[in-house]
Amino acid sequence: MKRPVALRIPDHLLSLADLRARKERVDKASALRQILYEGAESYALRLLSRGELSLSRSAELLGLSPGEVLDLAAQRGVEIGGTLAQHRAGREGRT
Repeated sequence: MKRPVALRIPDHLLSLADLRARKERVDKASALRQILYEGAESYALRLLSRGELSLSRSAELLGLSPGEVLDLAAQRGVEIGGTLAQHRAGREGRT
């Protein structure tokens, strides 16, 4: 669900939104939403990679399926879950 939110946006970020709007041929509001969403993706992936957010919750917050979140993480080179050594240690009862 979309709803209007009043924000104070610094001039330098508005200039960035103007640049994106021109380059992507979209209106400024769309450019701002795109920039916000990219930041949200980065933040959710960072929390997910640290184990501070589950895959299902990340997907829910981003409006994606869990598979799409995994694809996004792979595209951005973000490692999710433990390393192979951590998985082996967990199976052997060490953490």
